[in-house]
Amino acid sequence: MQRSIRWPQWLALGLVALLALGSLAARPQSTTLRGMVFNDANRNGARDAGEAGVFDIRIQVSTPDLSFVQEYRSAQDGTFGPILSQGTFNVRIIPPDGWSVTTRDAYSVFVEQGKAVTGLDFGIVQGAAGKPAAKSVSGGAATSPGTLPTSGGERPGDPLADVWPMLGVWFVLCGAAFIALTRLAPGSHRR
Repeated sequence: MQRSIRWPQWLALGLVALLALGSLAARPQSTTLRGMVFNDANRNGARDAGEAGVFDIRIQVSTPDLSFVQEYRSAQDGTFGPILSQGTFNVRIIPPDGWSVTTRDAYSVFVEQGKAVTGLDFGIVQGAAGKPAAKSVSGGAATSPGTLPTSGGERPGDPLADVWPMLGVWFVLCGAAFIALTRLAPGSHRR
C-alpha cells in the first residue's frame, strides 16, 4: 500500500505558503535614526576625545504633522537609534533639568526605506551652556521640553507589521501538520 496526499491538500498548503512569503516580502524595510547624546565638557558644540555619552536622556521623534510622536532614551553609551518607517521626522533632545544643549537641539530629516540617517548628535552640559541653544534645521524656534504629547508606536504605517509574517508561518506549520496527520489517519491511503 502506498500513501499519497491528494492534490487539494498540496494546493491549500502551497497557497498558504505563498501568502506567508508575500507578507514577508511586502513588509516595509525598517529605517533607523542614529545619534549620540554626549557630555560636551568644554562647551564647544562638538564631540571631542574624552567626552563620554550620557545615559537616559530623552529624545523625541515626531512627524511634522504630529500624527506620530514617540519618545526614546539614550543607551548606556549615549547612543540612540529608533526604528521607523520611511518619512520625514523631527528629532529633538529634551535635556534634564539643570542641563543645557550646546549643539543644535533639533533636526528635521527624511528617512529613506531601508536606510539609516546617522550623525544626529546632541551635546549637553550641566549648567548654562554659555550660548543659546541652536534653532532646528527646519527653521522653527526651539521648543520647550514637554510641549508635545508622547504617543504612537515604532511603525506609524502598520502597528501589526510584525504580526503578519508570524501568522503566515503559523499557517504554514498548521498546514504541514494537517497534511502529515491526514497521511497517518486510517483510511487516508489509496488502494
